[in-house]
Amino acid sequence: MTRRLDQLVAAMAPHDAVSDQAFAWRELLARHGIGGEIYAEHVHHDLRADVLPLTKYQGGAPVLMRYSLWSKAAERYLAEDGPHARLMLYHNITPSHLLSENPAIAQLCEEGRQALPAIVAHSHATVADSRYNAAELEECGARDPVVLPLLFERAETTRPIDPHPAHRAVVVGRCVPSKQIELVVRTAALMRRRMPDFRVDVVGSWNDFPRYRESVESLIRTLAAEDMVVLRGLVSREVRDRLYQQAGCYLTLSAHEGFCAPIIEALAEGLPVVSGDEGSLPETLGQAGIVVPGSDPVYAAEAVYLMLTDPELRTSFEPYAQARVRDTAATAIAPRVVEFVDTNLAARGG
Repeated sequence: MTRRLDQLVAAMAPHDAVSDQAFAWRELLARHGIGGEIYAEHVHHDLRADVLPLTKYQGGAPVLMRYSLWSKAAERYLAEDGPHARLMLYHNITPSHLLSENPAIAQLCEEGRQALPAIVAHSHATVADSRYNAAELEECGARDPVVLPLLFERAETTRPIDPHPAHRAVVVGRCVPSKQIELVVRTAALMRRRMPDFRVDVVGSWNDFPRYRESVESLIRTLAAEDMVVLRGLVSREVRDRLYQQAGCYLTLSAHEGFCAPIIEALAEGLPVVSGDEGSLPETLGQAGIVVPGSDPVYAAEAVYLMLTDPELRTSFEPYAQARVRDTAATAIAPRVVEFVDTNLAARGG
C-alpha cells in the first residue's frame, strides 16, 4: 500500500510562502515514496493544475493541516476522525488588530487564533517553522511541538558580503499593515542628511489593503521622500533576486513574523540585515545582522548607515550569515521533514 500524506491549506497562490512550502513538502515526500495531494479552499487560477479544490477532499487518510488563519479547510480538518495521522503545521496567525482595514481577513485571523487550542487538541502531532511559533503552540496545549524551519530549495552557500556596497536597502514581502512599511519610509527620510543618495526598494503585493498603500504614499510625499523610497509592487523572482543583489543591506521593521523567509534569502545573496525585534525576527536572523530595539526608525537609520559605511562591521556578519544559510538549507531541513512524517505515519499505521 502506497504511503500518503494529504495537505489541507486555506488558500494556494503564486509567490505565497505557505503555498511554496506545501509544494516543497509534496515534492520532497514524493521522492521518498510518500504520495499525497494538496487541497485548498481557494485556489489561484494559475495553480489549478497542481492543487485540488477542498470540495474534492474525501478524508480518511493521513493529513497535514497548514494553519495560518481560519478557513473551511480548518473546519474540514476538525471533522476528520479515525486512527490515521492528523498533523498540524503552524505558520502563525497575524493578530487581527494589525489587519483591521480589511475586516474579512481580520475576522478570519481572529477566528483562527480562537480555534488554535481546538486544532492543537485534534492533532496527533504538531510542527512549527520557528521556536517562536512553537511557543504559541505550547501555550495552547501542544506537547513537544517539532521545530522545522521553512524548506528552501536553493544553494547552501552565500555570496560574499561586499565591503563597499551601494547605498541601497531592500525589503521584501506582502505589503500589509503588519509589515510597518511606514517605519521603513521614516527610516529612509532620516537618512537624507547623512546619505542623500540612499534608496530603499519595497517589493511586494499591496492587494487587499488599498488604504494602507494610500497612507504610505501620502507619508512618502509628506516627508519629501519620493526619490528615496521606490514601491516596486509584486515582481518576478528574477527581478526580486536582482534587487537583492543591487542592495547593500536588507531592512525589515515588521510588527509580526512567524519566520520571515526574506531574511534568509537576503543572507544567501550576501546582504547583512537590519531587523526589528518583533516576533520571530531575532530568531531567524541570529547573529547575522543588527536588531533594532522597538523597530524605532531613529535606531534603524543609524544601523543602516553603519551597515552601509563600515566595511569591517559589514564583513563581520559574513560567518554568521553563512551559518544561518547552511542551517536552513534543504540538505539540513529535508531529512528532518521526512523523519517527522515517517515517524508519525508509522505511529498511526500509515
